[in-house]
Amino acid sequence: QPQQEEVVVDPSQLNEPEIAHQEVTEIVPEEHDENRLQIVFLGDSILDGYRNETGIAYLTGVRCDADVYNLAMSGTTAALTTYESAEYAKWTSRSLQGVVHAICGNVDSSILDGYRAGEVFDACDFSRTDYFVIEYGMNDFLSGLTMNDEEDFYDEYTYVGALRIAIQKLRENFPEATIVLCSPNYAQFWGENREYLGDGNMVNNGGGTLVAYHRVCENVANDMHTLFLDGYNGIGLDAYTADDYLEDGIHLSQKGRDKYAEKLSEVILEYEATKNN
Repeated sequence: QPQQEEVVVDPSQLNEPEIAHQEVTEIVPEEHDENRLQIVFLGDSILDGYRNETGIAYLTGVRCDADVYNLAMSGTTAALTTYESAEYAKWTSRSLQGVVHAICGNVDSSILDGYRAGEVFDACDFSRTDYFVIEYGMNDFLSGLTMNDEEDFYDEYTYVGALRIAIQKLRENFPEATIVLCSPNYAQFWGENREYLGDGNMVNNGGGTLVAYHRVCENVANDMHTLFLDGYNGIGLDAYTADDYLEDGIHLSQKGRDKYAEKLSEVILEYEATKNN
């Protein structure tokens, strides 16, 4: 891709486009089939916005012959925002950490009420999970949340800290499950008047570019030995293919979602092959 100079943009200018209403046609498994994998998805609108036959979770389930439970919620971040408490007794956040704490029984699952994820949560036996897929970062960037704290790698109010906490808690409670960490995807940004602000390589929210959030996500995956899907560089999405792979600059088009699911399925099935051998 062409070299670009960074430009600092106030997070208030970085708006996430709304996804047009999509009919929910996903089927939540009622009974677990021992011959099928169970995959639980944790994420934002990249996963939550398309709960139908074109969605990433559904397509991954088909390719992996898996029962899928999609707990993604649009607009959510991995990290806590400054006005949210990190104490279990005062917990209200629907962030990645909130969903994981609910799964592990540390906070009440009512934090998912009002979302499709709440209905899915009630139907899932998490002890049977083979794979937890974690996909966050876009909203952390758009909200200007701190990427990392060099003094505290487990800071709940940072993107890196949130990923680390989620991985740690899931492993403590579900040691047999495998975690797949997915980086945010490449994106392009426009202002309120539709002026082009730049893409994920050049727009800096004051704390870093989107590609930097992608890099620290990969660093966490390497450091904590999870599987990793490079959603930024690894699905064929870049400045040249954005018109085909993105529908609004941020959210993936049907072609983009299909490619994302293809690559994610490859990560899972390749690991399954090594386990079986």
